[in-house]
Amino acid sequence: MALTPCRFDHLEIIGCPSLVSFPDGKLPTRLKTLKIWDCSQMKRLSEMMLHDDRSLEYLAISDCEAPSIFPECVSSFMHLTEINLSNCSALMFFPGICFSFGNLRTLTIYNCKKPKSLPHEMQKLTSLQELTIRSCPALESFPNGDLPPNLTSLEIWDCDGIDGCLLNWNLQSLACLRDFSIAGQCFVDTVSFADEKCVLPTTLTSIWIGRLPNLESLSMQLRSLVNLEELEIVDCPKLKSLPRECLPPALGRFSIRNCLLMTKRCSKEKGVYWPLISHIPCVEINDGNDM
Repeated sequence: MALTPCRFDHLEIIGCPSLVSFPDGKLPTRLKTLKIWDCSQMKRLSEMMLHDDRSLEYLAISDCEAPSIFPECVSSFMHLTEINLSNCSALMFFPGICFSFGNLRTLTIYNCKKPKSLPHEMQKLTSLQELTIRSCPALESFPNGDLPPNLTSLEIWDCDGIDGCLLNWNLQSLACLRDFSIAGQCFVDTVSFADEKCVLPTTLTSIWIGRLPNLESLSMQLRSLVNLEELEIVDCPKLKSLPRECLPPALGRFSIRNCLLMTKRCSKEKGVYWPLISHIPCVEINDGNDM
């Protein structure tokens, strides 16, 4: 059966381990959404599968073992706004991902074990707003000063091989960044967040910090984040110090979870830091025992 209806714009293929290719070797015309999950034998999406309109807007590939499934022609999808890659254990690199993507707004890479570097020339992704990279342990490089310039959300979790020194990320160049989230062993050398030499964008409204094993303090630099509304810290067992003078003035939610030393110091009325946080509208203190 050929997939040729002119109004066919959404296609999901899930759990078809014997499927090799599309009927007639072609994608449906005017296709906007394509999801391929758990199709271990699917061949690479090629130039020959495309139609002239190339209208694809959303591409998601998950649980596909074949090393060649990621499209060699991905740069030909001129209207792509979102790419989601997850659990692609054989994926080695990201061919062509940074070229001709004038509309790409969201890029998510999750649990891809083999890629050692992020796409080159990421600064060319001027429309990219959300970049999420989780559980990619082989990543060895994070492009210095090469992040997409208009990011509003940046999330890096459990990428143990990446350079965890925030100073080298050139975060101050991200003039639109609102949400920032980091977690994992690559930050093992992080004792203070953020180091005084690392300038964070004042546009930040939300920060999430998790599983930084040696984090001991939050630096005075946080006071400069005048737009910060939410600060959440999870699983940082050595954290024991807050900036004594003040936290960001706009902070409306302050959450500490599974940080035993800080839990005691922020306890209601008795903790040494309670006077510093008591004015915040939403304070959440949890030692992890009731999670």
